[in-house]
Amino acid sequence: MQIDVHNDKKLVCIWLSHKEADQMEKTEEHLKTLYAKYKKIKYHVAVFQPGHEDVFELTSELLKYNRRLFAEREVQAEKERNKAEQQAETPDDEPLDEEYYEESNAPIMVM
Repeated sequence: MQIDVHNDKKLVCIWLSHKEADQMEKTEEHLKTLYAKYKKIKYHVAVFQPGHEDVFELTSELLKYNRRLFAEREVQAEKERNKAEQQAETPDDEPLDEEYYEESNAPIMVM
């Protein structure tokens, strides 16, 4: 078990080995002690367990997903900008308020 304490971020990173992860019942007791210790001083604790999957493949899939999500958000934002621009360019179709013109003493030109 490797414990990295980042005082500037109030963060504790605990890295478990394969053996510790496989024997989680024994490891949990030790982790509970660490959680309590760092909770008292208001630190966040992150526990990292090793996996058995291909890290390269999983990271590649995550990057692809994030790239696709980012592109979709850019397209959506562009559509919203275009829609806002079109709405700004089109004049309002509201009828003129005749009472406003009657109350004002400004002459009205009719063609």
